[in-house]
Amino acid sequence: MHDKLLVLGTGQLGLMMAQAGAALGISVDRLDVAEGLLYPGTSSYALPVTPETIKARYPHATVEREDLLEDPLTPVWAPSLGGESAGWAGLGRRDWQKSLLDSLGLATAPWLKLDSPADLQQAQAQWGGVVIKRCQGGYDGRGQWQVKPGAQVELPADVYGGCIVESMIGFSAEVSLVGARTRDGQCVFYPLARNWHDQGILRVSHAPAAVAEGLQAEAEAMLATLMHAVNYVGVMGMECFVADGHLLINEIAPRVHNSGHWTQLGTDLDQFALHVRAHCGVPVHVPRVSGESLMINLIGHALNPQLLDAEGVDLHWYGKSVRPGRKLGHINLNAADRAGLLAQANALLPLLDQHAKPVLASVIGLFES
Repeated sequence: MHDKLLVLGTGQLGLMMAQAGAALGISVDRLDVAEGLLYPGTSSYALPVTPETIKARYPHATVEREDLLEDPLTPVWAPSLGGESAGWAGLGRRDWQKSLLDSLGLATAPWLKLDSPADLQQAQAQWGGVVIKRCQGGYDGRGQWQVKPGAQVELPADVYGGCIVESMIGFSAEVSLVGARTRDGQCVFYPLARNWHDQGILRVSHAPAAVAEGLQAEAEAMLATLMHAVNYVGVMGMECFVADGHLLINEIAPRVHNSGHWTQLGTDLDQFALHVRAHCGVPVHVPRVSGESLMINLIGHALNPQLLDAEGVDLHWYGKSVRPGRKLGHINLNAADRAGLLAQANALLPLLDQHAKPVLASVIGLFES
């Protein structure tokens, strides 16, 4: 067992890892690799550090954003991460992800590398509607373009050589699986969650996902195959489309995942504690799930103080400056059954902003129909 873990990145995911580590007596500290500043535990006080100090103090490192896997500063600060992730560092790139999925025989949308306008024309001719995605850096609806059959779209010049284009998929639901692999190869998984997005940003997750009944074993086999293939350590998120009764992998996140936040209230071992345990050699078990859970993202608006005293609301506010489209917090709800969960969700509706409210209302309507 190791009692220290370094997180590259200083956002909310690293902060929640630090909180989980503290409960285990493990120092989980966060590093701003660009500035060379260390944030011990959950502190907001930054300490200047040297690569030598970091290398001597932390036997293992992890990331809170996949783009840090390929940051040129990462091997300077955390050579151990480069060694551990030699097989999976490329998971931060969509083209590498898709190539790996194809090589492992794991179902995903048809795709090709977008190197020229001719590639886009070929994709449209083959598939009709297509989605263009940046290989690196595009998330939460940014760096992506949907092109309907026969439509024209203005694209930045740099998309050619820096993007993939894939077939637009007709799907009945979007789901995700969050699981973990330890250093000795043990894998554990949470139940599938169903996700609802708005403008490319995750708004609501529900778990366990009723729509995914019968797909859990398929999802676990897919994610386990992927994690074993690249000798992965820690928590990984796998987003999928449900199409024709089976799963198509949309994207992989080699880190704790937004759709797994519900585990903080709905299980006895949340994804942050599981990630820290897997990295530091602390025993893990299959998480025990309690009832049903909803997670609601709070995006782009100031904190409503009424949420601080709302019954049944498990609020996580990240303390970041407010700007449109930015994830600023999330709420977890949990109840023993669907009726109790819907009662909590209906009570929460009046307290939400104009963007979150309609998405949650539509989810409630779907469950009540």
